Amino acid sequence: MTVIFQDPLRPRAVLQAITELVDNHVTALRIAVAYVTTAGVKALIGDIATAAGGPTWRAAEKTLITTFDYGRTEPDALRLLLKHGFEVRVAVLGLHRSEQRPDATSWHPKTYIVCTPRKRRAFVGSANLSRRALTVNTEMGVVVKAPVSGELDTAWEQLYATSELLDEPSLRAYERTRAPQVPEPVEPATPDGGPHPYDLRLFSDAVLDREVRPADFSALWLDAGSMSSSGSHSQLELPRYACRFFGFDVRRYNRNQRTIGEIGIVVGNSSPWTRSLAWHGDNGMERINLPTPRMLAEAGVGNLEWANTVVLFQRAASGVFVVTAAHPDSAAARTWHRESTATERIFRLGQNSSRLCGLI
Repeated sequence: MTVIFQDPLRPRAVLQAITELVDNHVTALRIAVAYVTTAGVKALIGDIATAAGGPTWRAAEKTLITTFDYGRTEPDALRLLLKHGFEVRVAVLGLHRSEQRPDATSWHPKTYIVCTPRKRRAFVGSANLSRRALTVNTEMGVVVKAPVSGELDTAWEQLYATSELLDEPSLRAYERTRAPQVPEPVEPATPDGGPHPYDLRLFSDAVLDREVRPADFSALWLDAGSMSSSGSHSQLELPRYACRFFGFDVRRYNRNQRTIGEIGIVVGNSSPWTRSLAWHGDNGMERINLPTPRMLAEAGVGNLEWANTVVLFQRAASGVFVVTAAHPDSAAARTWHRESTATERIFRLGQNSSRLCGLI
């Protein structure tokens, strides 16, 4: 058994874990999730089809069981699954399965089973079939292996027996009764796609215009740039009003430098450092002095340099922030960028800067 943990610091862990279950010996894919979104289907099916190989993927038996509870499953997602050759089934929880109503009990499995002639491999955890659950939400689960006709098959057979085949009349009835939903943000067209930096709003303008409340988000990332203003390349410039992400509500700025407050940060397995968040009067930005490479080495973190990376701050317990750095072309950095682009929470740092930042 392997434990899988995903959060903004470890993006795409769930998607990678599920994809790694698949090879060219797969004969069936069985998914049972409480709800499904179109963006989630696109993210998963594309990666799995590539891992399996075209002929193997087309020949494999594909089944998904879900529910209409609370109207969270997107009708277009089910149509997309049907287009990909899935047998789509709906859990029977009450007399009127097409109605999006809470029942006495909820149907809540999140299971992805890959079948081969000799064994079963599965991811079982907290992730529904949505883009965020597969890539950036905080999710946890385990990868397990089981024999054919074992407990995993028995559990699936029970799920299957208590579900019904989705037909078009039931799907149309669900669409009619489904309350308006806030749609999951659409994934950008290409992994590296996105707006031109100078087409984006300034972070400070978005905060002032109340388009975004930084304190509502769990993570803040930004392009570090060269960080050439300090000899150790550890002084990180932040956009104005970034302090609100860290819990400070500074409203009055002037040309004088000032300390906004102290924050605790953790890097890797280090003990917390207390670092000053300051206002830089000359260039109008906020800044923080991150631990220097020497400090990091002495703490046993390793040979980490901040310059020319993408730095992410994530909220942790007791007001501490976990900090990590990723190469701009890494899967992690691309996922942060993609998530903020998809949710329209990506901004330019400063008036004269092409550096980007985003909230997750």
